[in-house]
Amino acid sequence: MIRLVDIPRDLKGGVTVKTTLSVAVVLAAAACIGCANNDEFTSERPILVFPQPENTFEEDISARKPYSAPPSWLYKPDSYPNKRAGCTYFVGIGLPRATVQDARESAFEDAQRQIVRYMGTTVGVKTERTGAAHGDTRGGAYETMTDQIFSSSISKNTVRNLYVRDQYYTAGMMVQDIAKRRVNLAYVLVEFGASQALEAAEKAKGETKKQIQTLEKKRADTPAKVLDSRDASRLESLKRLEKKLDNLSIDDFKL
Repeated sequence: MIRLVDIPRDLKGGVTVKTTLSVAVVLAAAACIGCANNDEFTSERPILVFPQPENTFEEDISARKPYSAPPSWLYKPDSYPNKRAGCTYFVGIGLPRATVQDARESAFEDAQRQIVRYMGTTVGVKTERTGAAHGDTRGGAYETMTDQIFSSSISKNTVRNLYVRDQYYTAGMMVQDIAKRRVNLAYVLVEFGASQALEAAEKAKGETKKQIQTLEKKRADTPAKVLDSRDASRLESLKRLEKKLDNLSIDDFKL
């Protein structure tokens, strides 16, 4: 008997096309094996077992504001109808929170991570949506160090003070096992222009120079005038970032 498990549903609750094809392929392969052995092949209907979600969200549609339906910019920021030339837009998506204010703060944190990731791309760093850059967190790896510099230069307060062009809120019940709790969701559309990007780069440059000076003083104060491997690696990464930041201009942020 062939038993397939953990096969996803589509939006209508049925088996997806991909899943159906997979079932057909498995049965066909089994049939071919039977033919090859000249044995009679008897197929049985697969038992489809669907996993239960860890939690679900039951939206209270009446809680939507200021729109009766999710705006088009929610997952496509560039579709914002009043976008300005030379600016890019980030949608901060907040985690479910008990209060509207906490949900909004979470949305700002997400927008901050996206802007940090964008700034990192200008100096050759690939960062995840979570805000964690690829690199050796134990030492001075360029990716990790750059992520830390921009994260401190672009704080949540910095993002809050940017032009929030639009926002959207909703609420509902979060179901976890048999427990239910009321949660709020917030989305903020943040406008980020070339001038703000250059300002953030200048702040990052100042922080970079400050850390370089600290490490160079530490090296000068050691008897052997040598840093340990961890600090030496960080100093090398900082100088690499400093060079890239020194060569940036507003033209690098034509969005």
